[in-house]
Amino acid sequence: MENNTKQKVLENIGKIYEQSKDCKLEDSFFNTFDNELAILTKYFKTTKNQAFFIAVVFALDYKGDTVDLNQLIQYFNCNPMKLLGYNDDFTYLFSEKIFESYRSKYGTKLTKPNEKFALNEKISEAILQNSPMPEINKQEAVRARIWKAKMLYLNEADCELLAGQFDFSGGQIDNILRKKEIQEIIHEEKVTLENLLSFCSEESFGNTGSKIGFSAYN
Repeated sequence: MENNTKQKVLENIGKIYEQSKDCKLEDSFFNTFDNELAILTKYFKTTKNQAFFIAVVFALDYKGDTVDLNQLIQYFNCNPMKLLGYNDDFTYLFSEKIFESYRSKYGTKLTKPNEKFALNEKISEAILQNSPMPEINKQEAVRARIWKAKMLYLNEADCELLAGQFDFSGGQIDNILRKKEIQEIIHEEKVTLENLLSFCSEESFGNTGSKIGFSAYN
């Protein structure tokens, strides 16, 4: 990567951010910044529309402003339906963990228009440190789906939290499931997220062998 990548990326983010206020998300606006968006598209490895929203969210977040869809509607001074037209772009950015919801450190989608979100910290750091676009760990999403399949009662945020903190195989998650079942049989109550985190910590340190059994929960 060229030494001036950081300057180019930040410079183009600044241009787009400054000029995007009250742009109403009109097609003519995007055509005006075709060159700038081309540079950001190459860096972020996204479409031009997605690179545009990344740039604006990065700038707002860096300023210390909280970001949600309602704020973007006000900033762009656009019809809410106009922003809704980019729903596929936002869905992609959240699914790829480029955007993250404040609802959970590992949140992957928005549920409300006023729900706060930000650019993934790893990407923000890469921009500021003149580093290449980081590879976001997609294995976390796979692990989150495994957690959900094994423990249907867990909500999405809890599954993402567990997947993000513990790099477990399916077999290790099965070990946690067995501990959960023993705990619930003995105490006749559902285990909490705190219980699961404790079981995961034990699994991480390789103490499972002596921990599975009634004595562990007396």
